[in-house]
Amino acid sequence: MNKIDFPNYNQVLKAIDKLKNVEWPKFDNQTPTSDIIKKFEELYFKELPIFPNVKKFKKSSEFQLSIFRVREFDTILNKDLISEYSYPPINLTKIGRCNFPKRPVFYCSENPMVALMETVKENDFTGKIFCLSKWNLIPSENEFVLEHFLRGGLHPENPFNILIDNELNQLKEQYKKDWDEDVEKGFLKLQEFLHETFIKDNNYGLSATLANRTLFTPHNVSTDILLYPSVQTKYKGTNMAINPNFVDQQMQLQRLYLVKLNRQDLESGEFNISFTQSYGVVNKNKIEWKQIDPENEEYKKFILEDFAHQLHADLEFKFETKKSNHNNK
Repeated sequence: MNKIDFPNYNQVLKAIDKLKNVEWPKFDNQTPTSDIIKKFEELYFKELPIFPNVKKFKKSSEFQLSIFRVREFDTILNKDLISEYSYPPINLTKIGRCNFPKRPVFYCSENPMVALMETVKENDFTGKIFCLSKWNLIPSENEFVLEHFLRGGLHPENPFNILIDNELNQLKEQYKKDWDEDVEKGFLKLQEFLHETFIKDNNYGLSATLANRTLFTPHNVSTDILLYPSVQTKYKGTNMAINPNFVDQQMQLQRLYLVKLNRQDLESGEFNISFTQSYGVVNKNKIEWKQIDPENEEYKKFILEDFAHQLHADLEFKFETKKSNHNNK
């Protein structure tokens, strides 16, 4: 790896022009996944000698993430089983932005409303109940690998802009190179192209290939958590695709909320949601379901912790209990 010279800016521009006109392999149910990945690599490495993967190594004891995942509640067969709220079974896994069929990943977001929007998309949400699960990383001194596709037009308000900082120095250290400004410009341009290509691929064949190359590598530095912009929030929010092995070994379910989305306005960012029926808390590997009560101290603590950054004038909360309805704003 260290013997490969990274191309300069003009070389990258010429390669990008050629790659933009390439007919990338598209996903279909007949073509084996391995063939799609192999074809992509043939086309890419024909134009460029290197594929820059900038991996960040973190310890969960020092770097905690808020992790939220959403499912339609009616699709859950056993509400008391923790695995129901995790990544889908292999036989039910369809193609997604970061995965091929029968190769599940754990899709989630760092923000509960982003997770809800990514699940609802443009579909009719009238009368539907969604289960919003909150997960956390198990504190550990073991390092995990973080990578992102965030350079492709990330909104200035996105809090993960900070991950982009200092990438050049990190890559220089990774490849043991001291590059000049022209090569640095080439790296930034290539990163931007790859990240934009990832997020704009509506067929998912190309984006799934890019994600697969980093999440499921044959070596021991596979990415554990891959971050990318949320299309549904116009890049203001961030999604995550997490390797299932990392979920099983390094993550745990904390609690669950049942919510209704009463109204959403994607342009203004205004939402109206109801917390309904009950909420779940994991205690000694068992999910305990409790009736919601806005006056309960435990419940208030959870709401403030998980939705504190949502408590503003643009988001209205409603609590539907058996006794009465409580509104908070």
